[in-house]
Amino acid sequence: MPEPHLSPSILNNDLFNGNLITSNFLGLTIQLIGFTHNITVNNDGTLNIPPDLPPGLYAFDYILVNQCLNGGKKITLNIFKEVLSAKERFIVDVCYKPDAYITEQTFLSNVAYGEIRATSENVTFSNITAPAGFSINPDGTVNVPANALPGDYNFTYTLCPTGSSTGCVYDIIAHFTIHNTVRAVTDAFNFDTSGTFLGSNHDDPTSFNILTNDRYSADCGFSAPNSFVGAVLGGNVTLSNINQTELAGYFNILNNGIVNPLNFNIPTGYYNFTYEICDYIFPNACSTTNGWINVMSTAKSAPTNIKEKPDDNLVSIYPNPSKDIFTVSFQNTIDKGNIKVFSALGQVLFSNSIQQTNEEIIDLSRFPNGTYLIQIILSDNVVNMRIIKN
Repeated sequence: MPEPHLSPSILNNDLFNGNLITSNFLGLTIQLIGFTHNITVNNDGTLNIPPDLPPGLYAFDYILVNQCLNGGKKITLNIFKEVLSAKERFIVDVCYKPDAYITEQTFLSNVAYGEIRATSENVTFSNITAPAGFSINPDGTVNVPANALPGDYNFTYTLCPTGSSTGCVYDIIAHFTIHNTVRAVTDAFNFDTSGTFLGSNHDDPTSFNILTNDRYSADCGFSAPNSFVGAVLGGNVTLSNINQTELAGYFNILNNGIVNPLNFNIPTGYYNFTYEICDYIFPNACSTTNGWINVMSTAKSAPTNIKEKPDDNLVSIYPNPSKDIFTVSFQNTIDKGNIKVFSALGQVLFSNSIQQTNEEIIDLSRFPNGTYLIQIILSDNVVNMRIIKN
């Protein structure tokens, strides 16, 4: 037959002349009055609770009798099978900090002790398994070690009513998440086989910089539109660990995040890459993502007789990159031709006729920084060259 559960003593808050009453107080006896549901009392004030008694509230009276006193008191007994009311919601979320700290949130925030909120006074943690360097305080707050990296951490523990081995819940799995201050977002770029940029999945589809879609939030808030700002290289993020093995020979991702085509005859297909951004102030807070470049055949491609690499004896452009002014230099005097400048989207920005010259000046001062295509159409040749305005 199962043993009855033992409750804390009902004498714990009873006084006589300002002193706590104990079980050896002048031959004290305790009497329960009313329908007690087979609950009995011991001399020390603890109650024997039948193991099959259903959870619920049970109210009855008791009296204390000895040669000095004969007084009564009402007791309400709250019997429950589990301490917890929300076992699936043991979650603590914090924002990354480099220093050691104690969380404001607690693993007891969604726990009820019967009809009241669980606190360190009525609930006790035991059998705690925590990640290295972490620990749980009696009130359910968490001690986080210095430089704990963003990520998900799991704790396991047991919760029991304080001073009792009954009503415990065992092997609780609690989730602790350190959110990141930076978020790298997957990139998808479209180019045609001539290396002309066609668009991206970015908020600004005209951008061919891998950082354009990435985010920064000092308080790790990324859910609301105004809770984050864009990643700014050298301002709030750093860029590193660019893996662009599949891009070799066709594209190069520059240190500033710009995707730069390397030739004008790129096979169709997908070219994958990965990279990492980190918080500029807290370099341990990092986020890694992947991306790809989809090279497709399209009518936007440049003319079919484009040279993959211009003849060094025919034409050169300097300085490249340049802030504003580019000089197109020809080895021989050009009798007649045309120079066009295209944006990364393939739009013609301007077109100039040339004749009887061996040099032409290109002024991009009124255009934003970026990569542009210069198309030089001669009587017997068409040459495409890329220039970068920075």
